[in-house]
Amino acid sequence: MAGQEDMVKFWDWYVPRGRVSRQEFWLKYVLPSILLSVLAAWADGALGLPTTSTVSESGAVIGDSSGPLSELASVFLFVPGIASFVTRLHDQGDSAWLLLLALIPLVGVLLLIVFVLFIRGGNLPNRYGPAPAPMRWPWLGRALRRADPSHDDALELEAQRR
Repeated sequence: MAGQEDMVKFWDWYVPRGRVSRQEFWLKYVLPSILLSVLAAWADGALGLPTTSTVSESGAVIGDSSGPLSELASVFLFVPGIASFVTRLHDQGDSAWLLLLALIPLVGVLLLIVFVLFIRGGNLPNRYGPAPAPMRWPWLGRALRRADPSHDDALELEAQRR
């Protein structure tokens, strides 16, 4: 059944297992999270939903929070955010305990971001599973061929040489 397949894909996104490459992390977790957050903030503003702020006794705004849709998006993205950080750490052979670096103000968070976003994972299997397969984008190849017909000619020439 198609609905069950879609649910499995959603669950794999929400709580992934094993290892995730940097490319997959950026394209399947970071960018969709940013997009959902921006859309929720835009919807809060477009619908005129109230935002909450923390104001000190002197009247200065200490913390400015977002509206209810943005808060709902944050709650929804919390679990996949943590889970995706764990799978990136697993890709490098590190334990999820490294997430505790986030408890060190500023420096710990910066180190964790560098580890997760920029350090390449291993190409060999580790205790968390096999190396992630490279992402394939078949639709991108079709789009490039439509945009550049000479690309097809180059492929044909290469095939003829073999």
